Amino acid sequence: MEKVMKVLMIGSSYCYYFCDELYAIAHADGVEMKIANMYINGGLIRQHYEQLTENEPRYWYIVNDKNGRVRQTEFRLQDALAAEDWDVVTNQESYSPGYGIVDPNANDESCHYAKLMFDYCKDRFPKARHLWQAVWAKEVGFLGAPTPENRANNFADVEEEYQVRTKEKQTFCYEVIRDNSIQVCKENNVEMIPTGLAWQIAREDSRVGDHLCMEDKTHDGEEGGGQYLNACVWYEVLTGRSCIGNPWRPEYDLPEEKLIALQQCAHQAVAGVFGEDYAK
Repeated sequence: MEKVMKVLMIGSSYCYYFCDELYAIAHADGVEMKIANMYINGGLIRQHYEQLTENEPRYWYIVNDKNGRVRQTEFRLQDALAAEDWDVVTNQESYSPGYGIVDPNANDESCHYAKLMFDYCKDRFPKARHLWQAVWAKEVGFLGAPTPENRANNFADVEEEYQVRTKEKQTFCYEVIRDNSIQVCKENNVEMIPTGLAWQIAREDSRVGDHLCMEDKTHDGEEGGGQYLNACVWYEVLTGRSCIGNPWRPEYDLPEEKLIALQQCAHQAVAGVFGEDYAK
């Protein structure tokens, strides 16, 4: 029987939209995966840890495998943990542009709950590979969380700290996420999935630019390339295989030149964390 890599992602919508692409890229390279995504919109690592005991039906649970995609709402975290003997378990933090500014204790709290979460997951799945996703900074022009209330008043009530109006603010946000992620990985002896680094590299590439998001300027988009870029990064980290030259192509409009550039940006980011010899 063919070995299937079973991956459980615990996080926010930042580990959801690209899962179709991740499965397809892996399948095209002869790697079979079962990718299960457990997310709370904007979910903090603290909230996920609390759900280990509270176990409320707060999650979306989306599975991508050889049978396609299955989505369930009002799912419980303990049910997802018990669904498989997971080979890979990932966690992440949900950062706002005001992270560490509005709440100066945010980093300490994040590291505290990340340790509790990883301790639990490692005890539950001692043979699994445990990873932390260092997510991306929002696109320049992000004016605040795209809630119905904020849209209705044209984001007039959103404080400046929660906006990303300049390249400088975007870089600052990326550095906050990067530094916090490095600390979490070091303290818990886990590896990093460097999606945020890949985005910064792609933003400086003339073939890509700062157009990776959906219209909300926060979630990874299709035609912008954010979803494909994330899928490439995750594929290399999970498998140790290069995404460069992968034959799968998305159904949505992604020009070949841009697709090749995204592969290269993902590969560069993974090499920057794991070394040049990791994904070949």
